[in-house]
Amino acid sequence: MAMAHDLIISDETLDGLASNRQYIADIPYTMDIFPDTLSKPNKKGKAKDAEFEELDLQSHKPYPMVFRIGPNTNRRRMWCWLKAFWVFYKYLKEKKDYDIIWENKYFTAPPENKLRSIDIIVNHIKVQEYRVCFFVTTGTVHAQGKSLNKYEEHFPVIKRLFQKMNEDVDELTNDFENAVVVD
Repeated sequence: MAMAHDLIISDETLDGLASNRQYIADIPYTMDIFPDTLSKPNKKGKAKDAEFEELDLQSHKPYPMVFRIGPNTNRRRMWCWLKAFWVFYKYLKEKKDYDIIWENKYFTAPPENKLRSIDIIVNHIKVQEYRVCFFVTTGTVHAQGKSLNKYEEHFPVIKRLFQKMNEDVDELTNDFENAVVVD
């Protein structure tokens, strides 16, 4: 059984969420938002030393909490993570007093509109708890805000959703030997 904030999510519910075609179908992003090859995170930034698909609960203060999906991964794995975030926050939004706002941040102005990150703002009872920044070009995910402890509670559920979704995709592997990294 997974716990997230005031939510208790059973394994059965998690399985249902991971396979809920209605939740997944209305995601406004396609796998095409991710570049063929991901860039390495800034050499001086915290993302460079971030754990692969794990939160480092000790090193985030006073900086954002960071975990890394890329750069040594593929677009399908990135897509699976984004779908897990989407499904979890859609589920959370259905609960009382939650408002989830998705914002696109761009490197460039129209007409190119090159997507840099997707920001997910989590509000509870009209107060922002935290913001998640999903950087599509580097595969880095930052969380920051006054209630990072809520994100610490939410992240394991999101990760389990990812794992369940990932199990259903034959082409996803942990073999990164074929991954291409751009300096």
